[in-house]
Amino acid sequence: MKNLLRETHRRSVWQVLAVYVGVSWAVLQVVDVLTQNMGLPSWVFPFALVLLLLGLPMMVATAIIQGRGGAGQGESAAPAPEAASVTPPTDAGEASLHATRTRLKRMRDSVLTAAVTGQLVPQDPADEPAEMLLERLRDVKKD
Repeated sequence: MKNLLRETHRRSVWQVLAVYVGVSWAVLQVVDVLTQNMGLPSWVFPFALVLLLLGLPMMVATAIIQGRGGAGQGESAAPAPEAASVTPPTDAGEASLHATRTRLKRMRDSVLTAAVTGQLVPQDPADEPAEMLLERLRDVKKD
């Protein structure tokens, strides 16, 4: 546990989390104001919240991966000669990166599919259908 906290601190994960939470809060405030003032549908705020929550693990993973290099933190950027000869840099690291990208793409696709089909938040039957909204927008654009 002590090593985990030490590595988390060394890789600046806490700083990334603090910045991400602060920026997310600001984004949600802007979305809330825009939703109220622009008459956006009620699903916009929960959708923004879901997107920000999905971005959180990606930001943490990025902070951890970026922290592994250690360059600029008092460590040498060049690998030790014996480490370079044991495992080529394209072996395990790229396979892990590829697997993570594949999982993230699937997750993004499933969230977007759920959003488009209206499965992220409960649907309000009082909301006007999208076709009517699009028709009103077309009429406004023509004028």
